Amino acid sequence: MSWKVVIWILLGYLAFRFIFRFLLPLFVVSRKMRQQVKQFHSAMNNAQQQQAAQNNYQSASTTAAPQQKAPKEKAGDYIDFEEIK
Repeated sequence: MSWKVVIWILLGYLAFRFIFRFLLPLFVVSRKMRQQVKQFHSAMNNAQQQQAAQNNYQSASTTAAPQQKAPKEKAGDYIDFEEIK
């Protein structure tokens, strides 16, 4: 064998190791991270939609049932207090 063949085999081996030990795991991890980010965003959107629906339900129920107002105190009413010495 000539030196050129040995060098090509060595370069092929190094390229193979680089691809399968660095690039492929990097690709797999980045793909999983993208999937997790998509799942997180969809979960957040679902939670916001549920909260908005709940808020709409609460606002609809509060407008449907009129609230009773607390009786206002008349100005000038006598307030009983004790003097502290």
